[in-house]
Amino acid sequence: EEPLDATATTVENWKEVRESYRSEIFRKFDQGTFHILRKIQTKMNRIDYWTVDYKQSTENVKISMWAWLQFPLSDLTKRDLPIVDFLDIGITIQLPVPYDRKFVIVRVIYVTFDPLSDSSRTWNQPPLNSEGTFVDVVDYWFQKKAEYERQLMLEELRLLELEKRQLGVDKSRDFSIESK
Repeated sequence: EEPLDATATTVENWKEVRESYRSEIFRKFDQGTFHILRKIQTKMNRIDYWTVDYKQSTENVKISMWAWLQFPLSDLTKRDLPIVDFLDIGITIQLPVPYDRKFVIVRVIYVTFDPLSDSSRTWNQPPLNSEGTFVDVVDYWFQKKAEYERQLMLEELRLLELEKRQLGVDKSRDFSIESK
């Protein structure tokens, strides 16, 4: 949705800033998680022989990672397919069969804001109501704004008149005092 009183250039500028912000957020998420993965032995918590996890939570962002480490296995050794629970985020993932012998890392990032909806191919901007009610509401509020501004101006004029009268009374008092 675009504001009614913004120019096309301003709206384009806002979209560029939003895209820049979005890119910066994802770049920071990638840098942070790759930094953790570089030091997987010290930064992540070992769950068992095969798996490690990492959880960090703030007010607006929750980051969870789970990794299934690759160890030398014989062909006879089978590992159960993992079910990964990210309880703090409310997501459960079951990995398919090909991943029982591979090094796998699952990263889940939960944010309280929505930076992606408007950039997806399936996003449809909500249509404006074609019955004119949207325009009627906008007209109504512009009329209310004009009425409010008119009342403010009338109040300012009233205060000026009152101030002039006050000054006129004070001057006449001064003249009457001088004449005595």
